[in-house]
Amino acid sequence: MGSDRAVPSFPELFAPVFVILLLAIGLPSNVISFIVWTKGKESKSLGCSMYFRLLTLSDAFSLLVCFTWVNFQYYVPHNLLFFFIFFSPSLSTWLILCMSIERYMSLIYPFSFRPAGARIRALICFVSLILILTGINSHVFIYDRIYFSIWYEIASLWTLCIIPFVLINLTNILILIKLCKMRQQRLGQSRRPNPVTSFTKIAITSCVLQTISIVPLTIMLLAIFDYLDKDILSMSGIDTIISSTLYLNNCFNVFIYYINSSIFRSDFKNIFCCCCRRNTIHQSNATTNTAV
Repeated sequence: MGSDRAVPSFPELFAPVFVILLLAIGLPSNVISFIVWTKGKESKSLGCSMYFRLLTLSDAFSLLVCFTWVNFQYYVPHNLLFFFIFFSPSLSTWLILCMSIERYMSLIYPFSFRPAGARIRALICFVSLILILTGINSHVFIYDRIYFSIWYEIASLWTLCIIPFVLINLTNILILIKLCKMRQQRLGQSRRPNPVTSFTKIAITSCVLQTISIVPLTIMLLAIFDYLDKDILSMSGIDTIISSTLYLNNCFNVFIYYINSSIFRSDFKNIFCCCCRRNTIHQSNATTNTAV
């Protein structure tokens, strides 16, 4: 007798692999970023360095949640798993918004928002966001079925992803306007890289990447509500792949920082290139000693 077991579709087979790829790229990216923001001579002295450290930790945690959801969802209590599925991506999103507001306020009120107090403000924002998001998503422990509601997913998509990123873009537009005015006032002065300009580039790049990562999930939700053809959801596993694209924004931190920040780039080279040179010297010395 032939087996009645259905042959898994390509999306169903590819979904765990796709998430493993996200984890393989994202975890090293966030670890490297955390090392540079913590150990970099100039990077760690920036006012926003603590925000970036917390952001790398939040992004790494989000990727671990995604990996657990796809590969081990039957071994974790559903209430707890869905709590972190809604909680983790939104924590990173709102943390970027807090960073943008911090940088804008430091330009408008430089004496009130000094870099020396930025670390404490970052920790306060981080703890406050954890408490607020815990309260918002605590319903999954009270009601059994509400976290499966498609309406709640749409509300989460707008209030925890789309709206904060619109606010991030608006805040950084205001920062750019302020920077242009400041540049006009100090023409002919030092051309030293401005960390606020670098931060604005990083924030805008993150917004673009987040927008790209949200599009597939938005299309899936429109298809569920009959605004688009449901055939795109007919294959098993395609919904998992589409939902996992939301975590793309958590994977490429080190590339975003390296491209947009000359300070991060310099510290990255000093930390890792120096380590490579030291290892090469040690190996050459060991080879010489062995030969002798």
